[in-house]
Amino acid sequence: MENLRIGVVDIAHDDQTTNDHLSCSVCTWRLGVSPREYALRLARRHDESHQNGPRRARPGGPERTT
Repeated sequence: MENLRIGVVDIAHDDQTTNDHLSCSVCTWRLGVSPREYALRLARRHDESHQNGPRRARPGGPERTT
């Protein structure tokens, strides 16, 4: 699989573990997840959190919407 970038989020695929490792170029958010569809959804949500005004994502984890 290929490495991707969604907005401010880089997605690097690890062929040995089959996990995708997400990292944000704006804050300290990092996450390792699988499968790819889940990684892409989280990457888009995190990127949007930086584009929707002053709201900031929690460092160390994805933003929760409950």
